[in-house]
Amino acid sequence: MITGYRRCLPALRTTLRTLAAALLLITVSLAVSALTASPALANNGATLLFGDDPALVWAEWEMIRNGETPATAIYPISQAELTSRYGYSLSPNYPGYGLTEDQTPQAPPPAANRFGFTLRPVGGAYGLTMATPFNRMDDTFQPVANTMYWSMPPWVEVYDELTVGDWLYLKINVDMRFDAGKIAQNSGSIFPVYLLESSTPREGFITAGNGHFSLTAGRLQSGIGYGYFGNTVLNGKANYLDQIQFTASSDKFKFFYLYGTSFPWLTPEEKTIQQTPWEFSPEHDQYSDPYKTFTYHRLEYRPFPWLLVGAAEGNMLGGVKPDLQCLLPFNIWHNTYAYGYKNVMGSVDVSAVPFKGLHLFGEFMLDDYRLPREGGSQKPNAFAWQLGARYILPVSGDNWRHMIGLEYTHVDPWTYNHFYPYQMFYQRQPYSSSIRDWYMDFCMGYTYGPDLDHYGVYYRTLSKAGVQASLSYFHMIQGEVELGACNDPDCTDATPHPWYSHNDDLQPVDGHIGTVEIYNTVSLDLLWPVWRSFSVIASGSYSHVQNYSHIAGETGNLYTALIGLQYRF
Repeated sequence: MITGYRRCLPALRTTLRTLAAALLLITVSLAVSALTASPALANNGATLLFGDDPALVWAEWEMIRNGETPATAIYPISQAELTSRYGYSLSPNYPGYGLTEDQTPQAPPPAANRFGFTLRPVGGAYGLTMATPFNRMDDTFQPVANTMYWSMPPWVEVYDELTVGDWLYLKINVDMRFDAGKIAQNSGSIFPVYLLESSTPREGFITAGNGHFSLTAGRLQSGIGYGYFGNTVLNGKANYLDQIQFTASSDKFKFFYLYGTSFPWLTPEEKTIQQTPWEFSPEHDQYSDPYKTFTYHRLEYRPFPWLLVGAAEGNMLGGVKPDLQCLLPFNIWHNTYAYGYKNVMGSVDVSAVPFKGLHLFGEFMLDDYRLPREGGSQKPNAFAWQLGARYILPVSGDNWRHMIGLEYTHVDPWTYNHFYPYQMFYQRQPYSSSIRDWYMDFCMGYTYGPDLDHYGVYYRTLSKAGVQASLSYFHMIQGEVELGACNDPDCTDATPHPWYSHNDDLQPVDGHIGTVEIYNTVSLDLLWPVWRSFSVIASGSYSHVQNYSHIAGETGNLYTALIGLQYRF
């Protein structure tokens, strides 16, 4: 394996030089943009609002307070859709809050740009003791630690926005985070801020549209579902997706389509697995060209203001260049399934507000289903489901909103899995740190992956003055299924094979595989504006882990904590 890494070093050096040149170009462009920025730039209709944007959260809560279900479970949405389907609009220079019900049409300039940055001088501590926190092949891989790391806000962000009229919006965001390489190596303090690392750019996209249609291309987050801790179909908590997407909507319908790509690099073990015929029928083909792409489509129907139903498909393709039958948004991809290079899942969900203030939602996802005629060596049933409730507290006043929520999520052991690495519902992203270069694996479905039962409770509050706070706790039981892990006794460096090759000997015991890890995790986040562009921020998570690394009797503790200031220019 070390030899394989050494072979990759020349390519990695070339990649780093290319990234350095690109970073220089971006820096020069941002400098020019800062000098030419408009002092007042109205948000136009194409501006995107993501699932955690306070304006969108406030608008959703207001709909629930009024007895209506949120208009969509697809994120992000455009400012024009917020106005047309939620009945809310943003103040002209929306800084992250400042929601208004004013429906007065805004008149953005014909073309303008806005430059800004956010600086967060903070101090704190961390304890995420793993060798490679984002490598699913590693025995110490901890999805919870991965999520805890990415919940730490970047210490600096620089962004530039461009608008054309009321229909086109472009944004690039360069951020620098605490160095995951050093954080993974040991426990210690993040003060002073010496952990310089850049995963640049983490966000950059161009989007065009109006209140009923949008087309977006670039690097950004996308998700499906209302879950606070995650969702079973498309993970809105993932770092980013490189993608092209479009939406079309009316008052009662919405259609969504996404095409994205994943970094196709494989470890030597994974490459051997990908190039080996593991399917059980001899007529099955096998593909291993360096391509991994995915597509999603979804249809929503809102027959009544209090009810929304949706259906979606996800299609993972690997080892081949995708053809039109895999890409066309209106095909039923299950009917185009092909052995050896395609994996398809489907889902249905419902969202309802039975009375004012209470929002109930549920989703069911089917990855695979073993038919009665299929033998024990075939892939077993692979389902996932989620049930959730959130209640907007009936607190009087127009400036504050409070919400409490409950969630339960179950994911079967073999959900998101496949015989071939390229067909797993995981997205791989290259990553560079001061320690070394590696990669990150994000589950395309639930935040923490498969083989789990997750119980969560949380509280959130927002104010129109910009205060944001949340407190959450979850209890999670997770089995030993690590996608791609070489844990089978017959697996050696010379003859690697997937221990997730399915047979009845690997059926779950009490619902999970092997020795389960048990997590008890609490998290706190706070942002409180204090003066002009300055805010106090605090963030922290602590997780106590029983049977740490799936070793019976072992215990582990994971934590992050920081407090400081935030300045927004």
